[in-house]
Amino acid sequence: MIGMLWLGESRLSLEENVQKAADYYIQKYGRRPAWCFANPKEVAGETRVGGMTVKPMVTILPRHLWLGVGS
Repeated sequence: MIGMLWLGESRLSLEENVQKAADYYIQKYGRRPAWCFANPKEVAGETRVGGMTVKPMVTILPRHLWLGVGS
């Protein structure tokens, strides 16, 4: 897996943070991330945000997101 770690802003919702991180990812890497992992306290189960799959992962710290491509 190839990815980017993002520290979200506490004043924004999960959806807003995911979109902001995805926009930056696209600007930096020239492609849209396929997936995003977040702390289970912020996303209870698999969901979709802006065309991406967002899944909980216990190793992701609160307010952090891990976006990327690959398997």
